[in-house]
Amino acid sequence: MGHPYLRPILHRGIIVCLDEEKWFVDVGFGGPGPQSAICLTRKGWQPSGHREYRAEWDEDMVYLYLSEDGKEMLMFQFLDDYADEVDFLGPNMMCSMVPTAMFYREFVVSRKMPNGHRSMNLEAVTLVEDGVRQVIPLHSEEEMKEAAKKYFGIVL
Repeated sequence: MGHPYLRPILHRGIIVCLDEEKWFVDVGFGGPGPQSAICLTRKGWQPSGHREYRAEWDEDMVYLYLSEDGKEMLMFQFLDDYADEVDFLGPNMMCSMVPTAMFYREFVVSRKMPNGHRSMNLEAVTLVEDGVRQVIPLHSEEEMKEAAKKYFGIVL
């Protein structure tokens, strides 16, 4: 099932308790993450956008699986436990300021949409709509700026 050791905290999601059920909400992950809340206490697959997700528990550890096109993969592994904001300072600095970290080396934009998601780096824009993936290559800085404005409303 997941890793044989507890990996460092690199991301923060939200677990909401409603009527004795626990729901996972992660509005900032982008890409293949759920587009809606996923009930962690229900058995079986749950639809979210054009994908399905299911949760498994092992004591306090939660494993959230993704199913797409008949393939299943582990999406997230996390503890159902309280974390102080200070717990994220080190990992946040590591992910954004260390020269080998992706968010330091690369320009990355990701946005959930009602029926999919959009992402962009310096090389391409990727649009996923109703399960259909389209990659638009970017050949110049001008094309990158136009794509940022067109697909994300970002003026560079």
